[in-house]
Amino acid sequence: GHIPLPLRTGKPKHGEEAAILGYPGVQQAKVGPPQIRPTRIYQPKEKFVDGREYLLFESVAAHGNSGGPLIDRSGQVLGVVQGM
Repeated sequence: GHIPLPLRTGKPKHGEEAAILGYPGVQQAKVGPPQIRPTRIYQPKEKFVDGREYLLFESVAAHGNSGGPLIDRSGQVLGVVQGM
């Protein structure tokens, strides 16, 4: 089975290194290891939209990254990638 990634409880800082995990451009079954796209936290303060809390990062998430995790350098999940 799969081992879930731990959720991070502390808030990230501006400029902190992070990574997007996903399968950008893949339209079919997602097999094999995901692509890792380095990024940095752009805005550590939360942005609330429709009652949801958002965190902004520098890289552009491609189609296929949505639903994948945004992780910190230690592999803890900061959030779930979603296009806006």
